[in-house]
Amino acid sequence: MNKLIRLIAIIPLLILLSCSGTAERKKLETLNEAIDNYAYALRWSRTEDAVSYHFNEDGEKPEIDSSIMDSIRVTGFEITDRTVNPEQTEATVEGKLNYYKNNSATIRTLEFNQRWWYEDNTGKWLLDSAFPEF
Repeated sequence: MNKLIRLIAIIPLLILLSCSGTAERKKLETLNEAIDNYAYALRWSRTEDAVSYHFNEDGEKPEIDSSIMDSIRVTGFEITDRTVNPEQTEATVEGKLNYYKNNSATIRTLEFNQRWWYEDNTGKWLLDSAFPEF
């Protein structure tokens, strides 16, 4: 009987541990999706989608002049490094964007460093970095 009581006491703990691992994994998956979606939005000239990720951690939406995107075409992107803090509330992303200006055939590369943060209320990752300066 004593073993049965211990087993019953341990089961909820095991369930909690397995769920927390799932929650952490889901948080990292949503970070990867946010990074990719942001880069794809720039790549396919979905400027409004890219701008929608920009939110300062104090909850303010920064003023972004995205008019440069009318004369820029992003041809590719590469993420070179991702670092996530142990609490999985902040991430630093480094990478490169390849692009050209509409009036030029020269492919250029823009290196970027981004700071992403996790918004608990919405469960979304947001970008607290400047819009790329092409």
